[in-house]
Amino acid sequence: MKTTKYVELLMMERGCQICKQVMRCKIYWEFEVRCCKECFLKKTVTELDNYPKELLNIMPYVCYNHEKYYWIEQIDFEYFKSYGLSEKNLPILIRW
Repeated sequence: MKTTKYVELLMMERGCQICKQVMRCKIYWEFEVRCCKECFLKKTVTELDNYPKELLNIMPYVCYNHEKYYWIEQIDFEYFKSYGLSEKNLPILIRW
């Protein structure tokens, strides 16, 4: 993580980076994002049966309620990159 991103998450801004609401938020360092619980649950997935285990094994995750949560955008980006697919198709896989 770059220093500027660290400072942005920790000191420069407040509130959810996704919905922009000024509310109680948490910094998820694994995903380099600060967001509220509602946005966290919208932007993450727990089970990814349609992705190879090899891909999931290298992806960052957060443990929440005894489950692993993966950031959807990161999974989609790495999936497309690892299989040589065009990034212009990327929004097709994103599920929110």
